[in-house]
Amino acid sequence: NNGDSATAPTDPIREGYVFIGWDKEFDNITENIIVTAQYELTNKPIFIVSSVTAKAGEENIKISIDVKQNPNVASIGLTLTYDKSLTLINISYNEDIGGYSMSSEHMTSPVKLTWISPLANVSGDFTFVTLEFTVAEDATGNLPIEITYNPDDVYDMTEENIEFDVINGSINVVE
Repeated sequence: NNGDSATAPTDPIREGYVFIGWDKEFDNITENIIVTAQYELTNKPIFIVSSVTAKAGEENIKISIDVKQNPNVASIGLTLTYDKSLTLINISYNEDIGGYSMSSEHMTSPVKLTWISPLANVSGDFTFVTLEFTVAEDATGNLPIEITYNPDDVYDMTEENIEFDVINGSINVVE
């Protein structure tokens, strides 16, 4: 309706940058508007949770957690939280990076994702883990999938903490 608020688009991902918001507000919309994403250049390593679209009731929706601009990491511990309209059905760690991954005690939000490389740092970009979800039959809208971490849970072989930016993702339920 004329003058109502509009829903913001899904936060875009741009390699080497962190999305910081839109150039316009989404309230009191009276005509078509063009919004432009605003970014900040980052040199920090980044954890990126992918965003996808799916239908209500859809199964086996894959979401990746990627590591970008990684200097050298030997341990990653993340806490995964996700919308109650999602059911986590599988966690697959990237076996190509070596080391050991710890299976979570449970698959209900919040879930602890843990990996340790006892012999060497891993550098460069890689997919850390792939998650598979089922979307509830009555799900609607944008369903957030977010990660957080304690700085002491991400470090290199010398046990120096590595600070990462985080770009969280979602499953956007469409008709």
